[in-house]
Amino acid sequence: MKRKLILLCCLAVLAVTTVAAQQRFYCELVDDDDDIYVDLGYIRTYGIFGSTTTWETVVDEQGKDVSFGGIVDAANYLSARGWEFQQAYSVMQKGISGNYRAVLHWVFAKTATSRSEAINGIITRERLKAGQKK
Repeated sequence: MKRKLILLCCLAVLAVTTVAAQQRFYCELVDDDDDIYVDLGYIRTYGIFGSTTTWETVVDEQGKDVSFGGIVDAANYLSARGWEFQQAYSVMQKGISGNYRAVLHWVFAKTATSRSEAINGIITRERLKAGQKK
């Protein structure tokens, strides 16, 4: 009986430790009518859609640019990598021409033990060159 109780306590501690190690990470998919990009908080990836920028470009395993045909394509890209849709909202933003336009924001979340685990599968040209496919 005593042995079973000790085993049960060890399993409970292990379960609590495992759950405590998990964190919730968020990213935002933004469509500003010119570009679609994924904002991971510390990296802004750029799915080719419109003009190029200095942000990190999303590529496949062979280094070919990933092209998002629209915000739904980009959402499917994130979903295939374990990100879960949370909410969507839009804001009106004044463009360069002075006209207002709607900027779409889709928020996704993923539970992982680290930031690098959370972004696993999102490959950018810069990370591929550095040998970091994860």
